[in-house]
Amino acid sequence: MENNIIKDIFCSLEDHKEKKAIKECENCDIKLCQECSKFHSKYLPLHNLILINNEKSFYSKINCSQENHNKIPLNYYCQNHNELCCAFCLCIKEENNLGNHNKCKIISINEIENIKKQNLNENVKILNELIKKLCEKKQMIENILNEQEKNKEEIKKKISEYFTELRNILNEREDELFKIIDEKYDKEKISNKELKNIDNITKESNYLLKLGNEMMQLWDNTKIIEMIKKSINIEKMNEKINNFIKILDDNNCNNTFHFSPSENEFLNYKQNLKNFGCICKPFSFKLCPKDLNSYKVSGNNRNIVTKTDNQYVGAIIDSTLEPNSITKWTIKILSKQIPHICLGVAPYDFNLYMKNPYTFGWTLHINSTTYSPTIYSGPPHNYKGKNSSLSCYNYDKCNEVGIIMNTKEGSLSFILNKEKPIKCFENIPLDKPLSPVVYFDNPNESMEILLNYVIKL
Repeated sequence: MENNIIKDIFCSLEDHKEKKAIKECENCDIKLCQECSKFHSKYLPLHNLILINNEKSFYSKINCSQENHNKIPLNYYCQNHNELCCAFCLCIKEENNLGNHNKCKIISINEIENIKKQNLNENVKILNELIKKLCEKKQMIENILNEQEKNKEEIKKKISEYFTELRNILNEREDELFKIIDEKYDKEKISNKELKNIDNITKESNYLLKLGNEMMQLWDNTKIIEMIKKSINIEKMNEKINNFIKILDDNNCNNTFHFSPSENEFLNYKQNLKNFGCICKPFSFKLCPKDLNSYKVSGNNRNIVTKTDNQYVGAIIDSTLEPNSITKWTIKILSKQIPHICLGVAPYDFNLYMKNPYTFGWTLHINSTTYSPTIYSGPPHNYKGKNSSLSCYNYDKCNEVGIIMNTKEGSLSFILNKEKPIKCFENIPLDKPLSPVVYFDNPNESMEILLNYVIKL
């Protein structure tokens, strides 16, 4: 193989290009035949000529690509930057892109060769492992992207289902109101039949009126019975018209109706619809380090926490509540036993919260020994809000608690089993970031925490 390489190397001089090179000049980076090497040595005695059959000559000469370095060969190695460099890279003068490595630790190519050769095997192994990791990472990312695409379509489908249901409800309500208003007007208005009766009565009464006027002009004594009968008909017509007018008066056909949602009600509905739904990441948990063996986290979104022993477990949601916003989240109690939990908000300081979760944050304590939960408030010197209790409630049936935090006004409300929200805290200090918290201690107690919405105010 070496003979083939040597055979392919020829003199760099154009006139000697068919002559085999026997030497090369490291300074000029050219190949020399026997005749040229004698001439080169005579006139450039300081240049370093290397025999072609010397193994060092088989190094591929790579010139420096830095600007203004005149393609000088890379004959040095910078240990600081793990780079090859040329003589211009090492010069003292630092201008025009020169002297970039003059303050670095430099060694020759000969010195670095053995080090690189010794490290090559290990570096190739590392490279092979890194390529495997990179391929695995690529596959993992592709799987994540596929899951994200699937999740995106599922979310779109869910959004579509919700808004379709809302549109259906609005359309049904619209149709219902149309039906109600039709019924009311149909009930109150004069029917076409009654209007036709008026026409018939008017026509008949006009005939009797004309007849009566004629009878008043000429009473026919020869036809007394006929005259009396016609008079009776006129009297009955008067009675009939009076009764019909009374019916028309009682009909209240002049009544009108109007559609009357209050302005505030309409604005509230409009605002709620405008802010309905949110696209946000699910809550993630951060539990007390000393309780790492006391719980397990599960669920597709890692938002289900289950107790595994009798130790107390405190969980803080690893996310602070946005300022000037309303955030609602829901605690779904999945276990069958009566819950014993403490939930609400606290400053985002896990160590302080775990010292005493009942007094450090602003929480609702659901106690398995009572049906009336107690509302615990934070330290008196930091808290100016009211301290209240929810009404008596049978917690044997409690399986869901909603929490609504308003970080603009500092208020905290609780919703038991989707009932009406009850505001329990006001003027909660907002000088520190707040985070949702939950604290529970029953073995096998399990709950799911869901983020419902975030509304910016």
